[in-house]
Amino acid sequence: MDFAEALFDHLVDELPMSERHDSWRFHHLGELAVSSGMASIYDPTSGEADDLDVPPGSHRVYVVMDAVPEAAPMALGILLWFGEAPPVVLGEFSGVGVLTHCGVVCLSSSQDNDDALVSGLMRLAGQEIRRRATHGQDRGLLPVFEDACRQYRPDALQPPEESAPGAFRAGWHILSDEGTKTTVIALLDNGEGGSIYPCLDAQGREVAHLVQFETE
Repeated sequence: MDFAEALFDHLVDELPMSERHDSWRFHHLGELAVSSGMASIYDPTSGEADDLDVPPGSHRVYVVMDAVPEAAPMALGILLWFGEAPPVVLGEFSGVGVLTHCGVVCLSSSQDNDDALVSGLMRLAGQEIRRRATHGQDRGLLPVFEDACRQYRPDALQPPEESAPGAFRAGWHILSDEGTKTTVIALLDNGEGGSIYPCLDAQGREVAHLVQFETE
């Protein structure tokens, strides 16, 4: 995976995250507070999910976005770092992947309590994907998104209930519910799914999960 080594170098050396590196940009999205010892990454239309084992606590999240000139950003990967030491080695493919049918993928601290958040995120994602399409920048995502929503989640085709200018412009958006202590990070990808890899520190301990999304 081309970007993994460069991302690890950024984490080890504490380099600026938003600078362009080759054809990627790395961004720190904050921390995901997980109380159950398990986060979930899933398709918000079909609900197909994979669990990510993590210790309870707040864990740093980084996203890898492509940096294709004059193209709207799309996610290439997301890292959930739960260890103390930074990851330096990409482990073998876990054999587990996340299926994404709609061009949106969610990382949630608790899939049991996040439906209202996901509903809001999907409407905002649809708004941004349609905006990109009007400028010829959706990269073929609009029909993928609309077809999946018609089949699994027709409410997502409605306009957002609350205006959020700029939502998903960078390729992601985050919503939280203070009442349920749930946070959902939603990313735009190309709808082809992704593979989950363990990431190891210098001592060979697993300290992070990296999800690589299939490229166009």
